Amino acid sequence: MLSHQLQEWALRPMSGGMHSAGIIATAVLGVLLLWRMVRFTVYPALHPSEPKEYPYWLPGFGHLGSFLSNAQTLLTRSRIYFGNTREPYALTISKFTFYIITRSEDVQATYRNTATLSFDIFGQEILRYLGVSQNAVSRMYSRSDPVDALHPNPSGKSLARMSRDFHIYQLYPSNRLGDISRRFHDFLDVKLTVSNLASVGRSCSRVGEHDILMNLYRWSDEMLAESIADCYFGPSLRTIAPDFVKVYLEFSEHSWRALFLVPEVLGKKMFQPLKQLVDTVEKWFDLPIESRKDTVWYTTAIEAEMRHVGISNRDMAIMLLTIYWGANTNTSRGVFWTLSHVLFDAKLRDSILTEITPAFAKDDLDFEHIYERSPILRATWNEVLRTASYSSSVRLVMEDTIIGGKTLRKGNRIMMPYRQMHFDESVFGTDAHEFNIERFLKNPALKRNIMAFGGGATQCPGRHFSAQAAMVLVAEMLHRFEMRLEDQNQPFPLIDETRPVLGMIDIKKDTDLRVLLTPRKK
Repeated sequence: MLSHQLQEWALRPMSGGMHSAGIIATAVLGVLLLWRMVRFTVYPALHPSEPKEYPYWLPGFGHLGSFLSNAQTLLTRSRIYFGNTREPYALTISKFTFYIITRSEDVQATYRNTATLSFDIFGQEILRYLGVSQNAVSRMYSRSDPVDALHPNPSGKSLARMSRDFHIYQLYPSNRLGDISRRFHDFLDVKLTVSNLASVGRSCSRVGEHDILMNLYRWSDEMLAESIADCYFGPSLRTIAPDFVKVYLEFSEHSWRALFLVPEVLGKKMFQPLKQLVDTVEKWFDLPIESRKDTVWYTTAIEAEMRHVGISNRDMAIMLLTIYWGANTNTSRGVFWTLSHVLFDAKLRDSILTEITPAFAKDDLDFEHIYERSPILRATWNEVLRTASYSSSVRLVMEDTIIGGKTLRKGNRIMMPYRQMHFDESVFGTDAHEFNIERFLKNPALKRNIMAFGGGATQCPGRHFSAQAAMVLVAEMLHRFEMRLEDQNQPFPLIDETRPVLGMIDIKKDTDLRVLLTPRKK
């Protein structure tokens, strides 16, 4: 298209100064065509072992515009351009060359390779971008003295790696998951009443004496953000900033800018609420520790280690906020999409309600029944993860590396886009583009191919808590309330593929579901 327009301009009848302009345009076109031929025809022929690159016209920009406007369309179009073989291929976005990996065995090989592929550089980039000092970043990612650490660290792991180990200890079923699960459920027990739901932000309002009208998408965001803040910071944070969750959701809406390191001058809608959040958490760290003990174990453990190596309260505030940010990315949207499918499928709703009922037979909720013995709810959650996950895993190539039979060159980057992997018909069947929980009921082992929480050494340690929290919240809502659409003609929420997000896919504007809640009679 671009070359055709230049040709038309260059070949138009001209006189005087226009003749010179035509010569320049022709020269530019010739150079551009020569560059394109060398880069996308000659170079691949001379280097057949490297992934082929998806062609583009503008050096220095690559496919940046297409990626920002609709990344999934670009990834699908480029994959099909190479015959849909799912072999690794290259995609240039701005100044970076990414190798796109979507074949299951190649993804697993990438996750297993910690020798020549690295994720740490991306974590460091994000921390610096959000305002963490270089001194604090260095202290987080430098190897520790095994003797000096406050917690066992015989191999001298960096504090960043210890932070992950602490999260594993906090969030794995065999460790302290029960502590945070009970804390989360105690929060729900208070919040999931008609009077308290009616006071939740801007998402709920009372209709009549007993009913609640809810904007489901907004409510899911508010409920999960508040509950997770309660877990990681405790009630003392609310005394400093009662509107903390409101400000966080403003930040979250624009936080995709951090993925692309958008300059602050162009990212004010993200940086302004971020500064408020950092100020709040910094003040929280300034409080005496005795007044901040009502948090999960992870928070006190990582704070102690960071203080021990001399990290400032402000740097600690930013780093703990990144943990809180990550904890929110999948869970709230997962609850929204799960309840959306339940509301549009009466058979699914009734089946889930039947299987979860025994979990409420006693005064104390049976978490294990919901999490381990509710296969329909579990399959629904897995299918939501598969169909709604929208982000990607990334790696930096530290040394030339062979993946999928192709040589990936040092200095370039790897992208593993979840949505492209989750719709692979060779893995999930010919109906991969449809929502169908039967695939997981018939073959539970398919969940190994869900990459919503990443994989390998960087797989999110919060995946167990995220699943349990989402499943418990969905179960509680169905058990406590009759849920129905305010308008039975409301369409199913429309996905927005044009907006970059962390975690699960967003909805298009004005397609939130308005849901009526009526308390069930006990």
